[in-house]
Amino acid sequence: MNPLLDETDTTEKWMNDAMQTQHPPESNWRGHGGFSALGSECMMQLWLDWHWASTYQHPAKLLRKFDRGHTDEERLKQYMRYAGIEVVDTDAATGKQIRFSVPGVKFLSGSIDGAIRGMPELPEDTWALWECKSMGPSTFKQLQKHGLEKANYKYWTQCHLYMHHSGGLRHCVFMAVNCDTQELYVEIFELDSEVAVDAVDIGKRILERWDVPPPKVAQNEAFFICKSFCSHKAVCHRGEPYAVNCRTCRFMKPDFEEEPDWHCRKHGVELNHDGQVEGCDSWEPITGKLNVL
Repeated sequence: MNPLLDETDTTEKWMNDAMQTQHPPESNWRGHGGFSALGSECMMQLWLDWHWASTYQHPAKLLRKFDRGHTDEERLKQYMRYAGIEVVDTDAATGKQIRFSVPGVKFLSGSIDGAIRGMPELPEDTWALWECKSMGPSTFKQLQKHGLEKANYKYWTQCHLYMHHSGGLRHCVFMAVNCDTQELYVEIFELDSEVAVDAVDIGKRILERWDVPPPKVAQNEAFFICKSFCSHKAVCHRGEPYAVNCRTCRFMKPDFEEEPDWHCRKHGVELNHDGQVEGCDSWEPITGKLNVL
């Protein structure tokens, strides 16, 4: 062993450290309110997400799972193309992922995995939304047993939001791959606009009361949603302070009409994403009790 190295240094540690360096905590602070989050059962989770309330670092193991999901997605697109199915996964105008947003509330938006045409299960010449997820064995079994709506309402809502705001997609092809066995699950369903409208209404209500924390789903962090699907347990349940940035500052005044406009009432300036992350010495926390249902 190299005598200049610490005995705790291992190849695995170096790889994990390097991966986390590529994904710093601030990378979890999204500039917009994603469609992928609007199906959450906890309004408080949405509020804390949008306020960048917590600083958390994903473990390298989870980051590798994310990468595996991206790899599975690319493979499935290639397999569909081999089968003669047309797949579009980028916006011709931008060269980036196809993105949809809520008219008049551009802060609420999302990027789709793709749109496909040519499946034998769909009417001829019909374009459909395509969404892909990579799942562990137990989650995959629940999906097979109950279907998407009951097994994962968050994904279900996400798909309907995409369709509703796509301007024309009326069918969704949801695919999931079992990480262990590579078994494939395919579910096809039609748009239910009511699901999307209800989700947007919840999002709008939270945005309109930016300074007021909404109810949370449970009082005990051992509740399964809090324990397994939320990164804000320390702030929400243990009373730890907010992360310091402009989104958690009481002087921030957001305007969500059309393009999001982030205005500091203290200094009278407009703030871009990097400016909001950096914050300033005048920071004061948003006031308001974290209420319980």
